Amino acid sequence: MRTIHTPQAKAFLDTEIRLYKRQPASQMIPYMVRASETIRSTSMANRAAAIKLIAEPMYLAWGAIHREMRPYFFSDIDGLFAPYKEQPFELPNLEEMPHIHAGMHYCFDVLVDLDRVTALLQNDPSVGDELTNKVFDCWNGVYRATSRLDGIAKRIRNGKAFNGTT
Repeated sequence: MRTIHTPQAKAFLDTEIRLYKRQPASQMIPYMVRASETIRSTSMANRAAAIKLIAEPMYLAWGAIHREMRPYFFSDIDGLFAPYKEQPFELPNLEEMPHIHAGMHYCFDVLVDLDRVTALLQNDPSVGDELTNKVFDCWNGVYRATSRLDGIAKRIRNGKAFNGTT
C-alpha cells in the first residue's frame, strides 16, 4: 500500500486542507472518475486521443515535479518523512475501483512524486529562499491539471477536440 505524508499531496485527497490561500484542490479520486467517464463516453476511434488530451496537463505537472526532483534521484527518502507526525494517508488500491479507467492510474504516481519532492525540498538546506516557490510550483501544476478537466471534457464531448467528429 502506498502512502503520502505531506500536506501538499494530502490536499488532493482531503477537502479540509486548504493551501496557498486557494480554494480546496480538486479531489483526485473524483477527478479520475470524471476523466474515466469522459474517456468511456468517447467513441473507440477517438478514445486514444481523448486519453492523451486528458493526460497532457497532468503529464506537464509530473514533468515539473521530476525536474525539481532530478538532483535528488539517488537520495534516501525513508528518513525524510519523520517530521510529518500525522498519520500517513494510505492511497486506495485502484484495482478495486473498476469505475476508474486504467489510463488514469498514473495520477496516484503523480501524488506520490509530489509528496516526495516536497519532503526532499523541505529537507535540503541549500534550497534556501526558493523553497516556497519550488514547492508551490509543483503543487500548482497538479492543481491546474485537475481544475482544467471540465473544459477538456466539454471539448471532447462536443467533438471540437477531434475536428467535429465524436
